[in-house]
Amino acid sequence: MAVWFAFGRPTGRDLYVLIPALILFKFFLQGITIYIFGSRYAHLFFFYANANLSRRQLFFSAFIIDFVLFFLSMCTIQLSSEWIK
Repeated sequence: MAVWFAFGRPTGRDLYVLIPALILFKFFLQGITIYIFGSRYAHLFFFYANANLSRRQLFFSAFIIDFVLFFLSMCTIQLSSEWIK
């Protein structure tokens, strides 16, 4: 969302042009997150073992939830810009 604000809150066709860049940015940030948590804070993830989850399942489900929330927010922005017109 910060990147969307930084680009001036585009809507309509401008948003469609920006979405691939936002998706690539999300992949980049997810990779950094997995690297940092996997290398520096691996000893703190004992809670997922109690839920019978592997580290891969934990990060994959977090990634999917993050993407769903991202697309819901982009759809909300797009629909609200069309309703305001």
